[in-house]
Amino acid sequence: DPVVAGNDTATIAEDAAIPASGNLLANDTDADTTNPSPDVLSVTGFTIGSSPTVYAPVGAGGGAVTIPGVGLVSIATDGTWSFAPDADYNTDLSAGGSVFPTITYTVEDGAGSSDTATLIVTVTPTNDAPAATDDAVTTNEDSPVSGAVILNDID
Repeated sequence: DPVVAGNDTATIAEDAAIPASGNLLANDTDADTTNPSPDVLSVTGFTIGSSPTVYAPVGAGGGAVTIPGVGLVSIATDGTWSFAPDADYNTDLSAGGSVFPTITYTVEDGAGSSDTATLIVTVTPTNDAPAATDDAVTTNEDSPVSGAVILNDID
């Protein structure tokens, strides 16, 4: 019987101390899992964004994969996954974030049936503390000075 893989989503806060995690196989099915000799579902590979590179999951010779400027993702053959975003990374375009690269993974049942699904993680922005920068200006004695002292301060 065919494997049916369901898409997965998760949400994590920017700069979260604990990575987002879950199990990709939790919503995937195969009718043969109730037979006396049930098929065991496993993740056999995954891609990130539009890259054609297929990564092997942990447990099949693979390891955690760094997504430059985004974070670190780890996917295991048993479907467990985790994602730790880079510092200050978020997916809120209105807050200066960027689109999370879709992770597409393949699920197989060991009997020749497979299907693909996606994992998309939303990283919500946090209100970072403002960073004040010292200002300095030089002028002649008895000459007024003006300027915007907050232009180089970031929030």
